[in-house]
Amino acid sequence: MTETDNHKGAIARAVAPLLVVNALTVYGQLAYAMAEIAPAAWPWPARVALSVGFAVAIESVSLYVQWHAHDALQLRSHSTARSLRRWSFLIAAAVGAMNYSHFADAGMRPTAAAIAFGMLSLLSPWMWGLHSRRMARIQLLKERRVDDAGAEFSTARKRAFPIRSLKAYRWSVDHNVTDPREAWDGYHGRTPDVDIPAIESTSVRPVRPSSRHTSWDVEKAVAMILAGASSEDIMAATSVGAKPLQLCRRAVRFLREGMDVQSTATRVPCSLAHVQRIKEAMA
Repeated sequence: MTETDNHKGAIARAVAPLLVVNALTVYGQLAYAMAEIAPAAWPWPARVALSVGFAVAIESVSLYVQWHAHDALQLRSHSTARSLRRWSFLIAAAVGAMNYSHFADAGMRPTAAAIAFGMLSLLSPWMWGLHSRRMARIQLLKERRVDDAGAEFSTARKRAFPIRSLKAYRWSVDHNVTDPREAWDGYHGRTPDVDIPAIESTSVRPVRPSSRHTSWDVEKAVAMILAGASSEDIMAATSVGAKPLQLCRRAVRFLREGMDVQSTATRVPCSLAHVQRIKEAMA
């Protein structure tokens, strides 16, 4: 199966429920038109034709407004989308009341059919809204314009350490970290930055001395990060602390995204010399 076939299948799965709901609401409007609008004295084919035209016209108005609300959201015209969505709900409520009145018993007492067809009319714009927001979200993800929500920890970890899990999650949101292990290590790593030999330059910021490690193998750490090694393995093999390793991971991620050394050093709280060594190790 090709990528195009997969894409078409995804669209079909997303749109099919909408089509089913709209088709059933058309039936409700058709039944209403046959009983309340088409003159009984007309020939049967003429009554059917009028009822079908009425049902299609009513549903077309609703779908037309919902489609424009969907299109406005994709174009990021949020105020227009909200206004059109409100109108679509008003139209759906009117159609739902019409369907309910047709299938209800005397005195507008509810029946199963009245409730079902009335609810289907109201569900149509709500389901369109779900589809529209999903498509808008996918577009933002493709453009990488979605704010990271932080790391997601396992249920077992949150049950065992509820307070620390919450604090680690807050730390991950603050530092734009989505990897759970990296977020956990980063939150618990309290060692200051390690001492990296400084480059003779006025633009290089001084690096605070480490209280635990005097040096660590930057090249080996970068190679292990690129190979997907765990934080525990990297720390054991290179004598790097948890916090410096977390900073190194962030620097690697920013450099892989094409940021220059100065920009990466601005985003990662460590020295230009440190970032330069990481860049050379990635070369």
